[in-house]
Amino acid sequence: MADFLVDSSAWIAYLYGPDKEAKSILDGDSVVVLSVISLFEVRRTLVRRGVRSMDVEKALSFMRRRGIVVDVNRVIAEAAADISFKHRLSTADALIYATAQEKQAELLTGDEDFAKLKNVRLLK
Repeated sequence: MADFLVDSSAWIAYLYGPDKEAKSILDGDSVVVLSVISLFEVRRTLVRRGVRSMDVEKALSFMRRRGIVVDVNRVIAEAAADISFKHRLSTADALIYATAQEKQAELLTGDEDFAKLKNVRLLK
């Protein structure tokens, strides 16, 4: 069980934005997990923004040190398919939400697509 699953948007808010809530959680003592999907999304976002490769690697290294990376498994994949259909989420978002549910963690995100789902803390 984890306290939070930190979504890609919350990692970006922590790394590159002045988001106080993300900072307080990630700098605190909370048990944090992240989906392997978030490593993909953060890398893609930073490369697209033109961030130097050395800084991209530093960001991803920090994410791996601060949180426990959870791989997609059969249980998560099958739950994500149902979640995607029921809540009209993209594949990546459904996989991330299913991972949070599997780990009994509150999802910390800045993504409005999750706003109406249970156990979600939306960054302001």
